[in-house]
Amino acid sequence: MYNSCMDVKKVISKLKQQYPGKTIIKNMDKDGVVTEVLCEIKPTQNHPKYSEAIAVIDASMMHFHKKLHETYTVLSGELTIVTDVEHIKLKKGDKITMKPGTVHANIGNETWTHVYSKPGWTLGDHIPLEDLMKQVVAESQSDIKVKIIRALQARPKKM
Repeated sequence: MYNSCMDVKKVISKLKQQYPGKTIIKNMDKDGVVTEVLCEIKPTQNHPKYSEAIAVIDASMMHFHKKLHETYTVLSGELTIVTDVEHIKLKKGDKITMKPGTVHANIGNETWTHVYSKPGWTLGDHIPLEDLMKQVVAESQSDIKVKIIRALQARPKKM
């Protein structure tokens, strides 16, 4: 789906130069490969109504947000936003806003983006599609178990 070719050390060095003292976060795939580096330039903890970050993206996992609107502006490179219905290609200067509930992932090639979130980004509002699927499966299995138990309890008893 993507080729991770990000020079992580170079990206982090550049972010530290441009945004001294700001928090830098490395997101990794399940194999431990860094696929995205984020620099929180205006974190939610300082103003909950919004947050801003610089995201350098090779790929992000499919996810959605419960409450926030997330606006991506491409600063350099090209970015493909994959939603549940389309692939949207963006280039330098292009902007797109993901509304709450929109399932999306991002694919780039060390693509630099400015990300504005309103309200501010929080981990609790970021729902990976994989986690949602696990929850649905667990709930359906639980629901099936309840139905089986009820059916067994409702069976006529032999006397």
